[in-house]
Amino acid sequence: MIVSSFSESLPILPSNYSVTLTNKPAGANLYSGIQLPIGYNYTYIAISNVDGVIAGHNEDSDFTTLRAGSYCVYGAAYRNDQNPDTWIGKTLNEIIVQGACILTSAQCKPLTITPACFFSDVVVGTQTACVIGPNTYTQELTISYERAPTTGKINVNGQEFDVTTSPQTIVLQGLDSDGQPVDVTIFFSEVPECRTTRNNLFTAPANCCPIVLDLGEDVDKCDGASVLLFAGDNGTEYIWQKDGVVIAGNNSKTYPVNASGVYSVEVTHASGCKKTDTVAITFRPLPQIVFPAVVEFCAGDVLDLRPMITNGARYEWYMNGQLIDGQTEDNIQITEGGVYKIVVYSDYDCKNEASVIVRQIPLPVVELGADQRKCDGEIALLDAGPDGVSYVWYLNNIEISRGNESTYEAKQSGIYKVVVTNSTGCSTEDFVKVDFFASPSIEALPPFIDFCEGVGGSITAQAKDYKTLKWYIDQVHQPTFDNNPTIIVAKAGLYTVEVTNLANCTVSRTVEAVFRPLPTIELGDDLTLCIGNPLVLDGGIEGVKFEWTKDGNPLPNTERKLTVIENGTYAVTVTSEYGCMNQDEVKVNFIPGPSVTLNGDATFCEGESHSIIMTTDATDPVITWLDQFGNILPENGNVLIVTEPGTYKVSVIGGTPACEVIKEVNITTNPKPKINLGNDRILCDGDTAPVLNAGPGNVSYSWTLNGNPLASTQNVTATQSGVYEVKVKNQFGCENTEKVSITYEPIPSIDNLQSDYALCEGSTALVIDLESDGSIFEWKLNNNTIQGQTADIINITEPGSYEVIVSTPSGCKNSATFTVTQRPKPSVDLGDDFNLCPGDSRILDAGVHDQYVWSDSSTGATLEVTADEFDEITHQLYTVIVTNEYGCSDTDSIEVSIYPVIKAAISSDQPGVCNGAPVKLTASGGIVYEWNDPEGNTLSSLNTAETIATPSKTTTYSVVVSDGICPDNKDEKSIQIIVFEPVNVSAGNDTCVLAGRPFRLNAKGGVSYQWDHPELIISGADSAHPEVQITQEVTFTVTITDINGCTYTDQISICVKEDSFQAVTIITPNGDGKNDVLYFNDLENYPDNQLRIFNRWGNLIFEAEGYQQNDKLFDGIRNGERLPADTYYYILTFDGQTYKSALTILWD
Repeated sequence: MIVSSFSESLPILPSNYSVTLTNKPAGANLYSGIQLPIGYNYTYIAISNVDGVIAGHNEDSDFTTLRAGSYCVYGAAYRNDQNPDTWIGKTLNEIIVQGACILTSAQCKPLTITPACFFSDVVVGTQTACVIGPNTYTQELTISYERAPTTGKINVNGQEFDVTTSPQTIVLQGLDSDGQPVDVTIFFSEVPECRTTRNNLFTAPANCCPIVLDLGEDVDKCDGASVLLFAGDNGTEYIWQKDGVVIAGNNSKTYPVNASGVYSVEVTHASGCKKTDTVAITFRPLPQIVFPAVVEFCAGDVLDLRPMITNGARYEWYMNGQLIDGQTEDNIQITEGGVYKIVVYSDYDCKNEASVIVRQIPLPVVELGADQRKCDGEIALLDAGPDGVSYVWYLNNIEISRGNESTYEAKQSGIYKVVVTNSTGCSTEDFVKVDFFASPSIEALPPFIDFCEGVGGSITAQAKDYKTLKWYIDQVHQPTFDNNPTIIVAKAGLYTVEVTNLANCTVSRTVEAVFRPLPTIELGDDLTLCIGNPLVLDGGIEGVKFEWTKDGNPLPNTERKLTVIENGTYAVTVTSEYGCMNQDEVKVNFIPGPSVTLNGDATFCEGESHSIIMTTDATDPVITWLDQFGNILPENGNVLIVTEPGTYKVSVIGGTPACEVIKEVNITTNPKPKINLGNDRILCDGDTAPVLNAGPGNVSYSWTLNGNPLASTQNVTATQSGVYEVKVKNQFGCENTEKVSITYEPIPSIDNLQSDYALCEGSTALVIDLESDGSIFEWKLNNNTIQGQTADIINITEPGSYEVIVSTPSGCKNSATFTVTQRPKPSVDLGDDFNLCPGDSRILDAGVHDQYVWSDSSTGATLEVTADEFDEITHQLYTVIVTNEYGCSDTDSIEVSIYPVIKAAISSDQPGVCNGAPVKLTASGGIVYEWNDPEGNTLSSLNTAETIATPSKTTTYSVVVSDGICPDNKDEKSIQIIVFEPVNVSAGNDTCVLAGRPFRLNAKGGVSYQWDHPELIISGADSAHPEVQITQEVTFTVTITDINGCTYTDQISICVKEDSFQAVTIITPNGDGKNDVLYFNDLENYPDNQLRIFNRWGNLIFEAEGYQQNDKLFDGIRNGERLPADTYYYILTFDGQTYKSALTILWD
């Protein structure tokens, strides 16, 4: 079935109107061309845009009976057995749930119905000035309206005026001067729906009460903070309230706040005017954190660090003072030690923090190494390391050893495991597999085998029971000979054969291959010699047999050496002791050589040089110079420069073919003069000047001082600092020089030493701190050296004659003497320590002496001590130093305890309590506390700073605070503890519910609720208004917690009634006792009901809560006059149901 959608809007009409829809064919069962099924009717319904309920229906879209308001009109098809009258006051969902078969159009037509009367204009008139006393003013308004009712009043912002004629001028009286814009609402009392509101129509004069009052914006603070409210200086009386309750005993312009609440103050001016301001102050609880001091865990573990936290919303974690990025939960997973801190913020950013020391216990280090393969007879030593105190060994998971041994000797195959535990209980384990196998065999090899160089050979091993065979030369694997029992030997070294069986058991044998060298023979290159110079050929020292030949012919010589004087080719074959043979040959040719001459023997001074010149007729000769030891010199020219004496030779090879000629020359040297001026020296001022001697027997002397000429004698006397240098020449004309540095230093100074000192009686030591540029010090008492005193400072403990000797590192010395005499010291006594009360003073007397120095730098014999103002007990130490005529001193000190003026204070851990609940009171400001308990038995202690109060009613407690020392130093403070009373706490009135219908409970007075009988509660057992479903009478109990946290219980009994409600449609209040009043059967069982009655224009003429719970029943009389006989309409609500009906009043 399809129902057409509307496409046109309904008009806005006056109070008498009719609505018609032109697109419905007259007298037809069709709507927009759609045939309705048999058994269905069509109508129009108007749904309120305010609450979504159906306000009326009409087949002809006539909604003249609707009251003013905003609606949407739908077309609706419904079954014939349905009664649209039952839809009134219900939503579409409700009537569908209750079984209505209805289908509405997809769209609706908006319909706005305005009251017949209306206000056209409001003009602002004269405004009076603010009157200081009441702080009020008047405002004139001129109101224009049309079609006003003929009876009743015109209501302007709650003030009523007789209706006259439009435009009507009224004056609003007693308005509050607050300087704010004023909204004006105007309506007729007879037609409340005919109204207008003009926002910000005019502005009130500023408050003329000369009081400056501003408590500021609402405040959020964390527990432990405090707020001081200030109400200004302009008042004569201040009345403070907290949560609407006057705070007794406080008429101050300030009020310290340390508990949450809404605080207000009313300030009265001297003129009598008043101002009020309000501020909400909320103290938010700090997060609470419970953390152990120290936590330990083993390395490798992951520690879940999770403190107990309440009231946390945001979290920060720190390690060793550094923020840990990304850690924002209330727990943290950690793997390392350190100092961890959590900072917890509440929803209101109140902060608390706690720290824990986390110690990561290192695991013992265990490393059994790689799996091992051993041969029978071997031992596998397993070492678990030194980190443990307990070692448990297992073989194939069976325990074999337990104790403190860190090693285990494995002798059989298997899987070995060790569990190592250190002193902190942390454990580590490791595994290793060990296998034992039989070994192969190799016959023994000799320790070494000889081979000749360049010849080589081989080595063969005899082995069996092996899988692989490897050869090594000097431990280097030779893969070419793998699995070959014979290896070719080409070089010396250690040859090792290694055989391994299937189980990797290995056996090896080693032999050294010794390569014996061939005999060394060096006959040299072919030679051309000068005739007459025989040549000796040498076969070397390494042979035991020599065979010589000349031009291939054997010679009878079998000795090592052969002398040659003839031309020819000579060869020798040499055999060593190991049978190794070698051969060499040389060709010898004898020819005449070139001419060679030298410039003769020569002599020169030691340290100088001489040129030896060689002359030869050879062309491009090869020249070789040799020294007296036969060493070849690097010079190869005709001239050799020499600096040492000796016999020098030259070898000249020249001619064709070349021939060598050797010549020699003798060179001698004369000595230089010998000079010894000695080492550089440092002398002290006043020492004897040294005589410098350049040595005897020389020809000449030349002295300089710092480069300047000084003398030409053999000796000079060094009388001043400087560098002395001398040049000396001997009889050979040879010269020499030498120099020496002579330095004169001053003796060290002694500047601040007195000749006499006093050693005061009873003093521990006289300290003398010497001022000197010396660095070595020696002290003497009565001519005896004081052992151990080598510094420039000395502590003297006995009188006598003293001497100090000061030296420099170079040995320069100075000395001085002084006398130390024993002297008496003075005595001073300031007396015993004492106390000072506020405002007191006392004189301290140090006695009669030469000088005084007090701790405040004053220098008199007495000092006055006054009790200054302090916030706490202050202990001040006064000290005096007195000195007598000998400079000896004594000192004494006295401690003065100054007591502050007592300023008592009281605080509580909560501003109020529920009846019987404890509250902690804390007094401060002194030492002795005396509490006053008005009820006599509500304080846990009367003489401690903290006490627990358990008042049964709002009580003011006071405490007297003193210091226990000063009798007049005391103060008294009081505090009021509020005992909260239940405010409007109720489970609701006993009532009844219609059978089969749910009922919504209605508790009040709390911020949280908990109902019993959860099995009967459909939803919200912890809400104030849960919905219940019952089949018989039930008493529900609710636990109510109010805004102060106090808990109360209340009950509500609900009976179950069958639905016997009958709508009343007519009353005849004619006094005959029948239908004189509007009465509903059994309505008294539903006290939570509401009845509203309207006239045909929608004006409310009667309204009652809990109708039929008293004698006030509707009888057609309003304001003492009969209502016209007419049809009226009422809405009755009870048990979650709403009933709407027409009501006719007939008088006759």
